[in-house]
Amino acid sequence: MKLRNLQRWQICLSFFTHFVISAFRSLLLGILADKIMAYFAMQVIYARRKCKISPPLTTGPQEFERIFRAQANCSEYFPIFLSLLWVSGVFSNQALAAFCGLIYLYARYQYFVGYAHSAQER
Repeated sequence: MKLRNLQRWQICLSFFTHFVISAFRSLLLGILADKIMAYFAMQVIYARRKCKISPPLTTGPQEFERIFRAQANCSEYFPIFLSLLWVSGVFSNQALAAFCGLIYLYARYQYFVGYAHSAQER
């Protein structure tokens, strides 16, 4: 009887460890994603100051509108990304989920930089 209880505890501990490790990886990638989104928001703030546009307005020079739209586009998909990251990290392969999350964040950064430049500079 004691051996069976010990095996149950080992299975529970194994599952708990798996869950904690996967949650930790997803948490670290989520923090990185938050930092990238904060960087995008700061770029909008710098563009507002440079172009002297007060916060309620969303129109202005093309330079500001491109940066603002790039940040808004990235923000629209951010909740979906975080949800998929956590679900895939917990219920699937954590390394694959983290790798795909890093690729997504790199692609979003490249998208932001490319969208923020004028068409002539691309």
